[in-house]
Amino acid sequence: MGMKKVVIAAMQEYLLPELDDLKSGQSALRSELVHVNKRLDDVNLHLVDQSRRIDAVREELNQNIAAMIRRGGIVASAQPPSGAAYFYTYSACRAYNFSRARMHACMHAG
Repeated sequence: MGMKKVVIAAMQEYLLPELDDLKSGQSALRSELVHVNKRLDDVNLHLVDQSRRIDAVREELNQNIAAMIRRGGIVASAQPPSGAAYFYTYSACRAYNFSRARMHACMHAG
């Protein structure tokens, strides 16, 4: 029994200080991790806010474009080249010498 106590005491003398160092290092890492997680939460909230703002601006622009199309200030191209969305003003249609049929198709597109 005496030898067992000596071995245990020697192991405790050697291992306990190292365990204390590991525990203090682990607690420091946990506190840093808490700060990193808080920062990530802040960034996520910022991204959600920016996404909402972008959606609001997109909706406002779509409403403005639709209102201008209804008023006849913008003519949407009936067959835009390469599938892109092009909008022409009435005066641009005249400047490009669109035929009456194409101008009518543009004004009633969509």
